[in-house]
Amino acid sequence: MGAYTKYAITDKLWLNYNPMWLTTISGSKSYVENAYGQGMGSIFTNEFAVSYQFTPRFNVRYFANWTQEQSYFDGDQRVEFNYQF
Repeated sequence: MGAYTKYAITDKLWLNYNPMWLTTISGSKSYVENAYGQGMGSIFTNEFAVSYQFTPRFNVRYFANWTQEQSYFDGDQRVEFNYQF
């Protein structure tokens, strides 16, 4: 279960925050109890993004992903440059 949010600061700059709760619903007992780590049958994840649209065909996006087991800075962070041909 999760949500996708978007907050437009301007028509070219926007923020996203996407929380997700993931859980197992079936499988072996071992899988159901440990799918997301030792003793973790569910997990809460977060995604934060900042996007800027330079032109209709080119944008740059910063992403941060972390879980309940990580701090923001220990999670994955990346920058994407997207150009449409």
